[in-house]
Parts: sequence; structure tokens; C-alpha cells
Amino acid sequence: MREQLRKAGDFLRDMDDSYTSKINQMYSGANPVVQAAGAMIGGGHPSLRKGDGSDIKNKHVRNLYEYGMPAVAAVPKYVLPATGAGLALQGLSSMFGGQADMPESNQLPLQ
Repeated sequence: MREQLRKAGDFLRDMDDSYTSKINQMYSGANPVVQAAGAMIGGGHPSLRKGDGSDIKNKHVRNLYEYGMPAVAAVPKYVLPATGAGLALQGLSSMFGGQADMPESNQLPLQ
């Protein structure tokens, strides 16, 4: 069981790394400031790997960076698209069940 969980974790990390590299390729020819913003808030940091804060001396700031950057990067990669899909599904489902779905007064009821 433990081996299966490790393999699943490795698979998910590899998938996230691949997705992250595709995002970073989108920013490859941009201004360095845009590249840094893309890495920091645009999803260009791996979400399933701890950040490398080895050059940060303050341990609290280093921990904040190492664990915070993956969480921040997950928002534009995974949370926002899932939220958008949920809102679209809600919009579609609200189209059903209105007046257009009710039988007209001169029709026989379906039973």
C-alpha cells in the first residue's frame, strides 16, 4: 500500500512539474519582471514540491517561502480553473427547470 502511495505521489509530482514547465515556457521571451511575476503568482512554481529557500538566512522567512510558494502557485494552476468550471456548470444547470420546462395549460399531463 505504501509503495502504491509513493508511486501515485511521484506521478502527481511529475505531472505538476510538466505543467509548471509549460507555464514557464509561456513566459520565456518576456521581460524579466514578467518572468518573475509568472513564477511567483502565475503558476510557474511547482505546487507539489517544497520551494528552494536555501539562500534565505532567516528560518521563518525560509519556511514561509518553502511552503508558501507551492500553495500560492497552486491557485492559478488548479483552484481558479476549477472555480471557473464550477461557475459555468452552475450557470448551465440554472437554465433548466424554469417556465420553459413546464407543460402548457392545454396539454395532457405526463404520468
